[in-house]
Parts: sequence; structure tokens; C-alpha cells
Amino acid sequence: KTRGLLFQGAALSNVLSEWLLKPNVPPSASLVDRLEAYSSARDIAALFILNSNKELLFNTNDDTIVWGEDTLKALDYCVARQEAQLSDFFVSDTGKVCQDHILPIFNDEDTDRQLYGFQILRVELTSLSPYLLRLEQERASLSLYFIARTDDGFRVIQLNREGGSVVNGEGTVYGDLRLEDIESALASDYTLVRKDRHGDIAFWSAKRIPDSEWYFFSKVTSYDFRNRVRRTYLPFLLHWGFVCVIVAALFIFINQKRETERLKQLEEQRRKADLLRLPRELMMKHANECYILTDDRFRILDANDVALSRYGYETKSMLGAPLDLLFTSRSEGTEIHPRLAGAQNGESVDALYVSKEGGISPVELNVRSIEVQGERYYAITAHDTLERKAAERLLRESEERFRSFFNNLAAGVVIHELAVDENGRPIDFSIVDINPQYERWMNVKKEDVVGKRVTQAFNIEKPPHLDAYLLEGNKGPTRPIIQYIPVANRTFEIYAIPLGKGGLATIFVDVTEREKAEKALKDFQAELSETNLKLRQSIKNAKEMATRAQAANVAKGSFLANLSHE
Repeated sequence: KTRGLLFQGAALSNVLSEWLLKPNVPPSASLVDRLEAYSSARDIAALFILNSNKELLFNTNDDTIVWGEDTLKALDYCVARQEAQLSDFFVSDTGKVCQDHILPIFNDEDTDRQLYGFQILRVELTSLSPYLLRLEQERASLSLYFIARTDDGFRVIQLNREGGSVVNGEGTVYGDLRLEDIESALASDYTLVRKDRHGDIAFWSAKRIPDSEWYFFSKVTSYDFRNRVRRTYLPFLLHWGFVCVIVAALFIFINQKRETERLKQLEEQRRKADLLRLPRELMMKHANECYILTDDRFRILDANDVALSRYGYETKSMLGAPLDLLFTSRSEGTEIHPRLAGAQNGESVDALYVSKEGGISPVELNVRSIEVQGERYYAITAHDTLERKAAERLLRESEERFRSFFNNLAAGVVIHELAVDENGRPIDFSIVDINPQYERWMNVKKEDVVGKRVTQAFNIEKPPHLDAYLLEGNKGPTRPIIQYIPVANRTFEIYAIPLGKGGLATIFVDVTEREKAEKALKDFQAELSETNLKLRQSIKNAKEMATRAQAANVAKGSFLANLSHE
């Protein structure tokens, strides 16, 4: 039944609708069995519902859907032409050949047609549906066949509406086909145009079914009106038929116009009736929180399902009970009734909810006075404030921890906001807050600089490091900048950290001693390098003197030897 509803009004032929509603066929059935049974259960792969922005709203499958180019192209045609479209064949992620049948969804108004979304029926290429969907675009009178070659001819399955399939395989005539028609169409690379055996112009085409010996064969008949005009009463019938169609269309149009106006009037009357309902009914219907209605003595007359569920009472045990059954005043010695009666319309009153077990939790009661036919009623909406109070307490504790950390931090911290000109370009920093360490180092007072721009607070022409922050600040903390600040007589390592949109925190870390140590280390390394150089030169000189002394000893020995010999 659901599958039948999907195809209503979708520009599909009655034949297709009947075929798709045939009984299912087991997956193990052969190709011929599936062709003859016209099962749709193996054809429809998925159903998708999209809104007008082509966003997926409903999917019969759990898998993530990525639309292919063929489907997106067909969607664009569907929007442009405002009619059903078919995508080209494509291979799905599961490796099956598929085709998407796209049906636009419009509103029911005749005067202002608005596109609400799309229904996409994905069909797998396992039997007839893709071919029938493809040929339905031709909007022509056609006959459909499935043909396979055999040893002595062809096996032909003719598709018709009344009897399912008709298998023809005797002689040289296969139903409405002749053997030569089949041979010519199978041999043709494109559509073959010729007369059939009845003398009518026909368009023949054959398409091979993938991974099969079967061909999908179609015959589109085009009647020769020019010859029939001269030998029949067709012009007369066409003339009066056209007149009757025009009259019927005009009659239907007028009736539809009247019916539309009548429906609009009924809808307007229904809308006014809804607006004139008692406030009690409207509030009971639309309230998402605990809603209680009481009389002028604060006896409970009604409560919505949310209140009954939250407070654990049944309707019969709550109706007629005093409001004290649920709530009491937060101030000892005072009743809740006078406070509620004295509250202005829409004013909130703090109270305590008392559970059946005796537990107490804070609530906020919003009170509205209603008069109906001279009688006063109170509409009370109860808001549980336990979570809100807890959240407020956590927020206060978080703020206290942050303030303690901020004030006792060893580094100096300045919180800025970007100041922009009339064109929105950043030109300066505005000081939002500073911590005590920054005050001590820079010798400034918090009340003297907070709320001012940096250039104004420190009497400088250009805000420091603005370009560096604009270049790197949006990506995270900037690279540290080493800078000596004379007013503090210290060297700082400065970081800028973004805080939300247009805010930043500048952190000053005192690295004066580290810089001194690094300078002393560099001086020592330079002195050590110079000493090493002198030592290497002395070693070189000593080696040269030793060489000369050795040469002198050799000369002396030679001289003494010669002298002794002489």
C-alpha cells in the first residue's frame, strides 16, 4: 500500500504502478522468473525525503548518503522544470547499477505553488523498473518486450497490463513483432524507424541488459493522423472532443475555484475560533512547563501532564486540593496565598516545593490573573530553580577562583579589547583590567588606566605590537616578544593570547635575571674563547722553539764529531 502511494501523481504509467504491486519473488529466482513476476521488492533500494534546500530529512537506510553528480544534476532539472525527473544510471557504493526517481513536493494551494522538498526513490537495476522509468520520459504509447536469442530463433516475453507476461516463441511472428523487426532492431546501433505489420509508423529500439543474454526491447507506435483524417470522422470527433474538453476544464476550474474559496472561509473561521478559545485551554495545550490553574482561593482546578508527572500526583488526587499541597512560602511565618494574590500579572514569586516524602527544593512561581464571566482564576507556571541556583553558585565560585588567580599571579596581566575606527579597522587597544603585579611593575593605578586606550593611558603615539597581534593573534597565542621597559627597569617576555572576539590578554613575564645570566654566560664564553686562542698560540710557539733546539743539537753533535775526527 505504501509503495502504491509513493507512485501516485508521480507521472508514472498505470502499467508501472500495477507491476510494482505484484507479489514478491524469492532472491534465488532466475532472471526469467523475475521478469515474468515483475517484483518490485528487489528494485526499490531506498527512499529519501529532502527539504527545498536539498538537505536530507528522512532516509530508510542508516548509511551516510553522498549524492553523486547524476542525482544532483537531476535535482537541478527538477527544480528548473518543476516536474518529476530521472537521474542517469550510476553505480552505488554496493557495486549495483542504480537510478534515482526524483519527485518534487509542492503545497496544495493552486494560486501560490511553493516547492517544499523532494522525494527520491532509489531503484536498483535488477528487473524492469529502471527501464520503464527511463521510457516513461518519452510520454508515448509503447509496447515492451524482453528478448533472448535461442538456437532456433528468439525467446520473447511481451509485457501487458491484463495478463502479466505473454511468452511467444512459435514460427516467425512473436506477438506484434516480426522476425525481421527483431533482427533489424538488434543490429541497429540506434532507434530504428519503420512501419510495423499493421502499417503504423513505429520506433524500434533494443538495449542489452548488463551481465545477461537478455535485451530490453521497446516499440513506440506513432499513428499516421494525416492518412486517417481523409478516411475517418476523426476531424469531427476531434473538434467536438476538444470543445467538450474545454467546457469540462472550465467547469472543473470554476468548481475548484469555488471549493477553494469555501475551504479558505472554513479555515479562517476555524482560526478565529481557535483565537477565541478560553486562555485556560490555550495555555494548557501549549505549556511545556508545570502549569496549574486555581480558583480565587487557590484551590487546584486543573494541571497539565508535565505537572502531574513531575510532582507525582494523579489528576483525581490533585483536583480541589489547596495549593499548599505543593508549595510553601520561603519566608517563615508567611503563607504563600497572600504573596500570590498580591503579585502583579507576570510577576514571579520565590517559593519552596514540598514533595510527598518531605523533600524541599526551590521553585519560582509565575502568576497571571484571569477573569472569565466575572470569576477570577490564577494561572500559575512553576519553574524549578534548583539547577539554576546551583549553576549560579558554580559561576560565582568560578569567578572567585579566577579573580584570586588573577590577583596573585606572579606575572603581570593586562586584558584588552581591540579599538576600531569608523571603518572597522583595528587602531588601538582598550584596557579592560590589570592585575596588581602589573600595577607594581609599571607604577600605575588600576583606576587610572582601565577604560582608556593604551596610547592615552601611557602617552604614546602608536600601540605596541598591534601589527604582530593582527598577524598571529587570531591563530592562538603569539610568539613571545623580548622587550626592555624603562619605566619598570626590567626586561619582559610578552605573550598575547586571544580572548573571544576582539579581546586579548597580554602577559608580562619578568626575565631580567635570566637576561643578565645569559649576558654573563655570553661574556664568559667570549673570554674563554679568547683565552683558548692565546693558549693555542703559546703551544704553537713552544713547538717551534723545540724544533729549533733540536736542530741546534744535531748541528752541535755533527760539529763535535768532525772536530774529534780531525
